[in-house]
Amino acid sequence: MPTTNLTDIAVRQLKPPASGQITYYDDNLKGFGIRLSPGGTRTWVLVYGPKRKRVKLGTYPHLSLAKAREKAKDVLSEYQLNGEKPKNLTWGEAKDLYEKLHIEKNNRPVTQRDTKRLLRRFDTLRDTNLADLATGDVLAIVDKLADRPGSANHHYVAVKGFLNWCVGRQYLPYNPLSGTKKPARVNSRSRVLSDEELKNVLATARTSGKYGEIVLWCLYTLQRRGQIAHIEAGFFNFTAETIKWPAALMKGNRDHELPYTALQSNVPDKGLLFPNAEGNPWNAWSKPHRDLLKASRTTGWTLHDLRRTGATRLAEMGHAPHVIERILAHSSGTLTPLALIYNRATYLTEMREALKAWQVYLDKLH
Repeated sequence: MPTTNLTDIAVRQLKPPASGQITYYDDNLKGFGIRLSPGGTRTWVLVYGPKRKRVKLGTYPHLSLAKAREKAKDVLSEYQLNGEKPKNLTWGEAKDLYEKLHIEKNNRPVTQRDTKRLLRRFDTLRDTNLADLATGDVLAIVDKLADRPGSANHHYVAVKGFLNWCVGRQYLPYNPLSGTKKPARVNSRSRVLSDEELKNVLATARTSGKYGEIVLWCLYTLQRRGQIAHIEAGFFNFTAETIKWPAALMKGNRDHELPYTALQSNVPDKGLLFPNAEGNPWNAWSKPHRDLLKASRTTGWTLHDLRRTGATRLAEMGHAPHVIERILAHSSGTLTPLALIYNRATYLTEMREALKAWQVYLDKLH
């Protein structure tokens, strides 16, 4: 049983045997290796457990060394978590593995929380064996969200991704949602608030507690609600008058530095500006927003529509499109992906001028 330091160069230089098969095991990951056949086929393998179970991971070069080693680690992690579980897992057992081996490994913290939250709606299936799962079992839960088409689509995408992962793990022979479509057709929003609506929203938000403060932050900074919910004291540079969100909180997975022209709340010495009762970022959106709509005598707008409204007004004022894009932290738009790589200008001065003009515009409405 020869062992070697498996590297890309070493794998390419390994010579196939004249007859039979030979497996070279990795010095750095116990049980992981590559099996060579006389015809030149190279197969990644993993041997583990007291019964020395052997699994095939894929063939080289279709599966690279890095991907094969990552796949081997996933198998070992699953074994350490659950031992030799039979393939016929329950929904709950499979979901627990999905969270540990996929969601937590491959997603930003915000995406992890959102995906786990969406999948919790299906916890009524937790004790259901995957082998007994029917298409209707899953769609019946999604169908309960028919009055909220956007939410229904988000839940559908999340659960379909989970079931695809189960198929890849061979916990399911096929995805029961294959051949089905998203439950709702959601048109792209184009809502822009009028000045009269903005006036009413501003007046109401200033007397609507913490949620009202969040609305003001969204309106004056034109940032996403998730960014505002996650603002911490440490994000502020009071000397430079900027806020900097880390890449983990941004949709484009890049740090985002934004000048501010006014603070809509007192910033604490440390911690979150908007913690919930458990000390986590604010996550109560539906009821407070309905209450604010009613109190402001406005209808049909979301916090995201405030971004579109601000961007529209700034464009009408004559501010450059690429500056507006930078304020909104869009990863594309007037700058191509290639331009974004090479253009590292921050445009802080231009963004500050635009946001100052936007603040003056809003302040004149009340």
